[in-house]
Amino acid sequence: MKLAPYGKMSLTNYFTQSIIGSALFYHWGLYLQLGITYSFLVGILLFVAQFLFCTWWMKHHKHGPFEYV
Repeated sequence: MKLAPYGKMSLTNYFTQSIIGSALFYHWGLYLQLGITYSFLVGILLFVAQFLFCTWWMKHHKHGPFEYV
């Protein structure tokens, strides 16, 4: 049940990961070259940030921002 807020905002999380991931790995937003270890750490940090945001958001709303659409 702890991951329920993250699952309820799956579309928002998907869009966020797609935008951040493409900015990092396709070099149209950020000009960084990350190795395997740093890419893994960025993925973990992104998950934790999204999880904290989802937990906070779901305390005030029924759906995520993109789920309303």
